Amino acid sequence: MNPTFNLIDEPWIPCIDLEGNRIEPSLSETLVRAHTLRAVYGETPVVTAALYRLLLAVLQRVYMPDSMAAWGALWARKHCETAPLDAYFAQWRHRFDLFDPVRPFYQAADPRVKPRPVADLILGKTSGATLFDHYTEDRDFVLTPAEAVRGLVTAQSFRFGGKKGPKLQFTDGSWARDVIFFVEGDNLFEHLALNLLCYIPGEKEPIQNFEDDQPAWEMEDPYFPQRTLPLGYLDYLTWQNRRILLSPEIEEGNIVVRQATMGPGLKLDSTAMAEEAHNFEPMKLYQESRKQGFVPLRFRTDRALWRDSVALLGVHDTPNKTGVRPPLILMWLKQLVDAGYLDAADQVKRYRIKALGTASKAGQDLAYFYRAEHMPLPLAYLENEGLVSDLFDALQNAEDTAGALRQATYTLASTYLASDPEQKASSEDVGKLTAHLGTESYYWSRLEMPFHTLVVDLPQDRDGARIAWQETLRRTAWDALGRAERGVGHGVRAMKAQVRSRERLAALLAKALPALREEI
Repeated sequence: MNPTFNLIDEPWIPCIDLEGNRIEPSLSETLVRAHTLRAVYGETPVVTAALYRLLLAVLQRVYMPDSMAAWGALWARKHCETAPLDAYFAQWRHRFDLFDPVRPFYQAADPRVKPRPVADLILGKTSGATLFDHYTEDRDFVLTPAEAVRGLVTAQSFRFGGKKGPKLQFTDGSWARDVIFFVEGDNLFEHLALNLLCYIPGEKEPIQNFEDDQPAWEMEDPYFPQRTLPLGYLDYLTWQNRRILLSPEIEEGNIVVRQATMGPGLKLDSTAMAEEAHNFEPMKLYQESRKQGFVPLRFRTDRALWRDSVALLGVHDTPNKTGVRPPLILMWLKQLVDAGYLDAADQVKRYRIKALGTASKAGQDLAYFYRAEHMPLPLAYLENEGLVSDLFDALQNAEDTAGALRQATYTLASTYLASDPEQKASSEDVGKLTAHLGTESYYWSRLEMPFHTLVVDLPQDRDGARIAWQETLRRTAWDALGRAERGVGHGVRAMKAQVRSRERLAALLAKALPALREEI
């Protein structure tokens, strides 16, 4: 008897319910119960993102909202209507079996490759970091079907490219390096509904949708025709970047997976997609580069994502004017706010932006960390362009304060080193000491939560929020300089340096924080 594991019925999607309990429902149960679940919660941020992508593909196909009115009707029900889901799953049940002998879900054989330990699916020599953070090279890799399917859907979106042997050239999954943005509401149903886009076959949004667009599991052959651009949004959401085939075994009455094959699949030409405004990938933020055109935003180790929030909320401008193209999902939400389907004045409901993805070293096919970040999203920012301008000013205040702190720290370091009669301080030495004191990294690390408070408070009390924010910037800058002062120790040299650096910071903060000057 052939092993079977049908995703529609079997438990495999890790979730958290509204009481905070971790559960693992099936695909069908996850969608039917979405209004009673808080969120999907994968082993890592990239697993979570891949699961959201699959759930969205199913809902986009089943409900096919082709207008704001159709989306509004779905939103007003506050849950997934079960009849369309049941009918769809009944029609395509045979394509959701992970081990179907003819068309196993999200899989295809590649005769050029031999079976390898399934560790390659999770750890992968070209991915650097583990897709599941609790797995290591030392583990005897045996995956349950639930673990295997999570690894499978994650690999299709997030595996990095690279060459394996003389003939096999792998390419990046479509979400492999870039920040992926979702909008969240109060429960999983709202998370999914807020990220459903208006879809009309034959139209150019959310990307160019051709009449034969369909998800991978409906296609007779997901890899034919050979293509570098998707047939439409459904094809994009289920894009088969790899030819993966799991090898199930029966062990003590249970299905396990020890081996799998993996070969190259479809190569997505993201550059060609971005050449036309309608073909930007919908969940990415693009910024214009003089050499490369519009490029997606990526995580950086030295810069928290909230510092780019104005670019994220720039839905009131055109890309040609600002050089920024916000995620299409936020532009779609703005249309829903403008049309009255979402209430920007509602003070009870809380919306958030969730950013997920990997960071890679330039020029390397290695992921060296995963990241998940959240930011509050009062819908007033989508309605009122002036609030986005206020937020821009607030971030500029933070940058100006960081500049003031940088100069004050340099003054501290240069004065301290110059006071040593036995040593002539070079600019290189001053720079090294300035970097060692670490004032800027300390400063920025203390501002994320106060910034979230600012985002929430600014629509309600513009002047009060501005003053509170700038006071936080001033206090944090002084705290950071105080740490640096302790770093150079005590004594006459240190005291002289401290006096001059404090004078420098006080003078520069007076210019950088205008709201505090107004208060005085």
